[in-house]
Amino acid sequence: MNSPCAKRANQPIKTAKWLEVDEETGEYIDCPVNQYGESSKGKLFGLFAQGRYWLKRAFRWEIKRPKKAEPKVVSDGSWLDRLKPLTHVRDAA
Repeated sequence: MNSPCAKRANQPIKTAKWLEVDEETGEYIDCPVNQYGESSKGKLFGLFAQGRYWLKRAFRWEIKRPKKAEPKVVSDGSWLDRLKPLTHVRDAA
């Protein structure tokens, strides 16, 4: 029953998947096809064991690009004044 070769029907813990369907149209709200073009069984949200569902995914993560920071504009003097200390050449003594 607990060996790595056990059949899915004999495993005591199973994955719990969620597939949302629009009641009016009968359409799948979630994508019914995965990234490989195969039919999807739903999104994993937890486990099914001992006759009940165990919620394991309380949060939904979303990856977004960060907003670009606006460059700081310093208005004290011209850009040439800020460049002078960088280009100062010392005289040979």
